[in-house]
Amino acid sequence: MMTSLAGPYTTIEFETISYQQNINSENKERWYCLSNLVQGKSYELRVSYAATTPSDFELALFSFSGLMAHFGKPLDLEMDPAAQKRLEGSETTHSTTTTVMYARIRALYTGFSAVPGMENQAVPYMLTLEKHVMGLPVQALWLVAVLLVVVPASIYIVSPWILSICDGLIAEEKREALRKSD
Repeated sequence: MMTSLAGPYTTIEFETISYQQNINSENKERWYCLSNLVQGKSYELRVSYAATTPSDFELALFSFSGLMAHFGKPLDLEMDPAAQKRLEGSETTHSTTTTVMYARIRALYTGFSAVPGMENQAVPYMLTLEKHVMGLPVQALWLVAVLLVVVPASIYIVSPWILSICDGLIAEEKREALRKSD
């Protein structure tokens, strides 16, 4: 079944996929319908996975016509009802034009292990679709806000304070050295 992710923010947790090298599995690629994407806006599709499963993820994006060309035939996609409604084209609501894209995800095992069959394990992952604000993912805006406070505070308050302490220590060492030389 094709799962739907809708902008501006959606996370799907606890998905699994088999490695491309696993010849015994049919779960080698997953498809997602990315809907409610506002034309002219920037989005990020992010895959997160545990470092204990060394993998390279391949993401490919398709429009509906690109999807048809990829498969070379009319599609009989099994989708959830929300994705089925948004299958093709654009939708205009309240003077905002949205579009639908399709994402294909594949995983390749990139590690080596003394444990036999690691390349045959399913890889758990999390998928996030997120709209960018001011060119950044929304999750990063909090970090930027914190940095906008911390960096100037450290430059104008903490650094001069540390420098004054260092200057005081150096001056005291010089006085100590002069006393010892007398």
